[in-house]
Amino acid sequence: MNEFDYQKHLLELGRVSRRQFIHRTAALGASAALIGTALSRPAWANEPVKGGTLKFGMGGGSTTDSMNPSTATDSVAISQVHTTYNHLVELNSNREAIPELALSWEPSSDAVTWAFKLRKDVEFHNGKTMDAHDVVYSIQRHMGPDAQTAASGVVAGIEEVRADGSDTVIITLKGGNADLPYLMADYHLAIVPDGFDDWANAVGTGPYMVEHYEAGVESKHVRNPNYWKEGRAHADAVEYTVINDATARSAALTSGQVSVINRISKRTVDLMKRNQALEILNSPAGQHYTLPMHTQEGPLTDPNLRLALKHAIDREALVNTLLSGYGRAGNDHPIPDFDQYFDSSMAQRAYDPDRAKHYLREAGVEDFTIQLHTSEAAFPEAVDTAQMYQEAARAAGINLELVRAPADGYWSDIWLNVPFCMSYWGGRATPDMMYSIAYTCGAAWNETHYCSDEFDQLVREARAELDQARRKELYARAQELVHMEGGNIIPMFADYVDGYRRDEVGGYEEDFVFEMVGHRGAERLWAL
Repeated sequence: MNEFDYQKHLLELGRVSRRQFIHRTAALGASAALIGTALSRPAWANEPVKGGTLKFGMGGGSTTDSMNPSTATDSVAISQVHTTYNHLVELNSNREAIPELALSWEPSSDAVTWAFKLRKDVEFHNGKTMDAHDVVYSIQRHMGPDAQTAASGVVAGIEEVRADGSDTVIITLKGGNADLPYLMADYHLAIVPDGFDDWANAVGTGPYMVEHYEAGVESKHVRNPNYWKEGRAHADAVEYTVINDATARSAALTSGQVSVINRISKRTVDLMKRNQALEILNSPAGQHYTLPMHTQEGPLTDPNLRLALKHAIDREALVNTLLSGYGRAGNDHPIPDFDQYFDSSMAQRAYDPDRAKHYLREAGVEDFTIQLHTSEAAFPEAVDTAQMYQEAARAAGINLELVRAPADGYWSDIWLNVPFCMSYWGGRATPDMMYSIAYTCGAAWNETHYCSDEFDQLVREARAELDQARRKELYARAQELVHMEGGNIIPMFADYVDGYRRDEVGGYEEDFVFEMVGHRGAERLWAL
C-alpha cells in the first residue's frame, strides 16, 4: 500500500478528517482530481465510534490544581474543565463563537445590553435542570473585589447580570462590547448550579462526570448519560494521566500506555513522525511563550532595563533551534500574525546587543545581573530557551542567573511572584480576550503587573467600536504600547503539537485556539 492509499484507508476508517486528508495527500503531490475522487466516496465521512476509553497523557498538571474552574491555570485543569462543564458560548476550531448552553444572543444597538436565550431541558450531573439563575450565579461569583478567580479581567466590564424568567439572562455592561460572546467562552466561566461550591464533588452539565480525581496525578470521568449535545461525547470513559516530563510523555504514547499526548517536544517531533503507529498533528495558533518582567516592583521597574532585555534575546535562533520550524518569532505583544487586528507595519524586534547596551546606559548601568526562573512547566522548551538567552545576553553585558524550579507548584509559587520568570499563553479568539485577562490594570493574570491608563482606555474604546478600520487603529496602538512599554518578552509563537495513536483515536483535527482539540478532546474525539 502506497502512502496515498494508506491515507485514504485512514479516511475510510474515520481516523483522519477531511481537512487532514487534503493536506497530507496534497503534500504528497497528489492531483486535485485524485483527491476529489477519493473525497467523493461516502466513506470519507469520518463517522464516530461509540464506546471505549480515551486515555490522555498530558503535561501541564500540578498538585495545586482543582476542579474549580475559577482557578484553572494550565492544560490539564483546562481540559478537565471542558470535560465536566459547559459554558454559555463555545469557540469552535476556527475561533468562531457558537452557542453552547446559550441558544442565541442579541445585543442592543450600542452593544451595552445583551440578552442570552438559554437551552431548555439541560440537566446538571445531579439531576437539577439548568435555568437562568444558575447562569447568573456562575457569572456573578467571578465579580467583585473579593472574588477568587482568574476571570476578574473578563467580567470587569459587566455592570449587572440578571435573570429574565427561567430561560433568559440579561447582561448589562459598563460600556459597549461587540465581543462579549467571545468572553463568555472563557474557560473559567463554566456554568454550575446556583450556590454550588463543592469542588471536591464537581457538578456541571458537561459530557462527563468525575468518578475519580487526584490533583496533579490522574482523573477518571464517565460519560454523562443525559448529555444534551448531539454528536459529542462518544467514549464511555475518559482518563487523564499527568506526565509533565516531555520524554516520559512521548514514551507513554509510543508504548501504548496512553492514546493521546500534548506538548510534543519540537526537537523530537520529526523523529516521532517516522513511527507509523502514531499521528502527529501540529496546529499553527496563537500560542506564545513569554518571559514576564514585574513592572511595578523589583529591579525591572525601569522601562530601559526591560528594553535592554528585549533586545538581548535572539528570537530567530530560538525558533530555528528549539521549534524546528513549528513556530515563528514573536514581537513582544500577544496578537498573532493571522489575527485580523495584527499590525503588520510594526518592525520586528531583532537581536541587537549594542542596542541592549544603549538601554543599559540609559538606565545608568554598565553590567546588569538578574535571576531568571525557569521550569519545564512553563513550556516544553523553557529550560533550553533560558540557556540560549543566557548565552546571547552576555554579549550585551547582561548576566542571567538561571534558577530552575520544579514543575509541580510552579504556577502557584513562582509565576506572578518573582521579578523575572517564564510562562506561556494559549491563543485567544479576540485581542480583547487576551488584553482583558493579562494586560489591563488589575487583571488577575496580568503576569507583568503592567498598568497603563492609555492602554486601558484603548481597550475600552476598541471593545465598543463597530467601525472595523477605527478598531484596527486602536488595537494597533495598543500593540505598540505593549511592545515598547510592557513587561513581556515574547520571543516565539509556537504551534501546538499533539500526538495520538492511529489505531486508538478518531476525530482529531487542528484547532486554532488551544491544544488538544481546543482542550475539548474528551468531547470531540472517539476511541477506536
